[in-house]
Amino acid sequence: MGEAFKITAELIAGIAVGGGIGWALDRALGTAPWLLVVFLILGFAGGMSNVIRSARRMQAMSEPMQRSSSSAPVGNDDDEDSDDRPVAPSSGASAKPKDDRRA
Repeated sequence: MGEAFKITAELIAGIAVGGGIGWALDRALGTAPWLLVVFLILGFAGGMSNVIRSARRMQAMSEPMQRSSSSAPVGNDDDEDSDDRPVAPSSGASAKPKDDRRA
């Protein structure tokens, strides 16, 4: 939960700082709303950059833990029952095949 809050705060802070800089420059230079729009976009891009960087860091930290916790070998096993042992007959069924010839 703490990491999610941190990532959200970084994104919102990037947008807020960009908007604040754009608003201040627009008021000082009389270029409303152009610099506000430009700096909002730049703030969003900066916030997304921080989010992506945090996500990559969290993924890099979790990969070694995932590798060490998996004890089963990784392979392309589509059929879980595909071991090479013969299957025992179920209860009530005979091991011999039935002879369906009629005399």
